[in-house]
Amino acid sequence: MKLPLTLAAASLACACFAADMPEQGDDAARFAKFDQAIRDFAREHEIAATVAAVSEHGSITHLRSFGFADAERTHPLTPGARFRIASVTKPITAAAVKTLIRDGKFQAATPVLDILKQPPWPQPKDARWRDITIQHLLDHRGGWDRDAWGDPMFMQVRILKQTGHKPEKPDDVVRWMMTQPLQFNPGATNAYANFGYCVLGRVIETTTRRPYLDYINATIAKPCGITSWALARGGAQRQPGEIWYDFGKEGENFHIWLMDSHGAIISTASDLCRFMARYWLNGEPRTTGRGQFRFYGSLPGTTAIVEQRRDGTDFAVLLNKRRPTGAEEWHALLRQEIDAALDAETQPTPTLP
Repeated sequence: MKLPLTLAAASLACACFAADMPEQGDDAARFAKFDQAIRDFAREHEIAATVAAVSEHGSITHLRSFGFADAERTHPLTPGARFRIASVTKPITAAAVKTLIRDGKFQAATPVLDILKQPPWPQPKDARWRDITIQHLLDHRGGWDRDAWGDPMFMQVRILKQTGHKPEKPDDVVRWMMTQPLQFNPGATNAYANFGYCVLGRVIETTTRRPYLDYINATIAKPCGITSWALARGGAQRQPGEIWYDFGKEGENFHIWLMDSHGAIISTASDLCRFMARYWLNGEPRTTGRGQFRFYGSLPGTTAIVEQRRDGTDFAVLLNKRRPTGAEEWHALLRQEIDAALDAETQPTPTLP
C-alpha cells in the first residue's frame, strides 16, 4: 500500500530524526527497554533533547541523554544538562515548607496572613484571605480557581493595565491578588493553583528572611548533594549548562521569573532523583516504608515527569518540548511506557531502607 505523500514525508522525517539523534551516558543492557521507550517517544513526537535518570533504593543506576544541546543540532546533549522542571518545583517548595513546620517556625494550620503581615503586604480586599492556612495552600484549597477566573501567574498584561506597573517579581503578583476576589471559601474545595505555591514562596522568604532559592539550596539541596538548582531567567536567557527549548508556536512570551516557587527551578535529571531519595513528592521526608508518587511539570518548551515507584525505583525524565494542547495525555503516555519498560527489566533483589 502506498502511503499518502504527507504521511510518507512525516514518516521519513521521523526516521531521519531518530537516526540523527546522538546519545550519551550509561548503556546498561538491563535498561535497554527503558531507553527504547524514551527513544521511541522522542522519535514519534520529534523531541530534540531529553535526559532521563533512574535511581534504585536511593542510588542512581542509570543516566542517559538523547539529542542535542543546541537549537542548531550540532552538539550532542550531555546527561548533566539542566532543564526547566516547571511544576515539579512544587514538591521542592512543599519540602521546604514542611521543614519549617517541623522546625517550629509555624504550623500547618497557621493563617497565611499571620506570616504575611502588614506592612509591607496590603490588607486583602476579600476578608476570606484571613481564613487561608498554610495547609490550604499546600493542598490547592486556598480559594482560587484558575478554570473559573484564570491563572494570575500568566496575567502580566492585565496587572500592567490595572496597576500601571509591570510585575517584576512574585511579590508584585501577590500584592495585586490581594486586591482581587477569591472564587471559593478557603478549604471548601480543591482547585489546582499555581498562585497558592507562589504565596508559599513568600511565606518561606518572610519566615527565613532569605531569598527563596537561597533557602531551598541550603536546606533541601545541599544535604541531598544537589548542585544544579537555579531559577530560570526567561526569554532567550539561560543559566550555565541550561538546555535550549523548542517553544514552537507558544513562543517565549511568559514571565518565568515570576514563577520561582511554583515553576521556575531548573535541574538535572540526576539531581531530581537525589531529591526523591530524601523526600516523597508530597514534601515529606522519605525515611521508612514504601510509597508511590508521581508529579508532572509543563510549560512552553518544557515537559518534566518524576515518579517514585513502590518497588523502590524512581525516575526523572526531562524534555525540551511540550505538547501545546493535551499535555496531560503526553505525561500519561510517556509515564505508562516507562513504567512498562521498568516492569520488564530484570531487577536486583530490593534492599529495604
